[in-house]
Amino acid sequence: MMQDTFKNEIYKQNFENYINSIYNYHVFYFLTQNKLSSSSASLIKESDFNRHKNNFFYHCLEYENQIIKKELPYLSNKFLDIQATKEKEKNYSVELVNKRNYNDFMNTTEKFLIDNFNVYSFKFYIYFVINNIIEVLSTNFEQELNLIVEELMSKYEIENALSGLFFKKFSDFEKRIGKKTSFNRPGSNFYDLPNFENSENLESINFY
Repeated sequence: MMQDTFKNEIYKQNFENYINSIYNYHVFYFLTQNKLSSSSASLIKESDFNRHKNNFFYHCLEYENQIIKKELPYLSNKFLDIQATKEKEKNYSVELVNKRNYNDFMNTTEKFLIDNFNVYSFKFYIYFVINNIIEVLSTNFEQELNLIVEELMSKYEIENALSGLFFKKFSDFEKRIGKKTSFNRPGSNFYDLPNFENSENLESINFY
């Protein structure tokens, strides 16, 4: 994902889908499904995660405008000065197709800055999602799955089925042990121990 974001810039094709795909990937990890249903994908698109994204970029745009508006008049005058200086140095006017007046420089500079701020904010947000939100999403997902399992385990039908299963496993275990040991066989002497009821056998044993 980092490779896609910072080198291949796949996110530029459709940023919203790219962000959703990050969430989808982690849902796949828990559900081991190859594809989310359309209803599940819609839940992600309508979730608080996307509202968070929209709010983030709304505030980014406001902040960008505050910065740009302060600098645009200065930059436009600066570019006009550079244009005139180059015309003097080269001793000919800039071609009409490239020539800019004050308003032209205002518009082109504003677009250039906003485009670059947007690219930076896209990358920052993706980095933030991968390093912060995904951990919260994974934790919440795990907690929700555990709650579902706990609720299911507390149901009478499930508890009854587990009790029956445990009883069957224990009975099978007893049968297997009974076949392999001689605990209950009449006259058997476990581990071939001597018969201590016989005093002669008792005296013949050296305990030291």
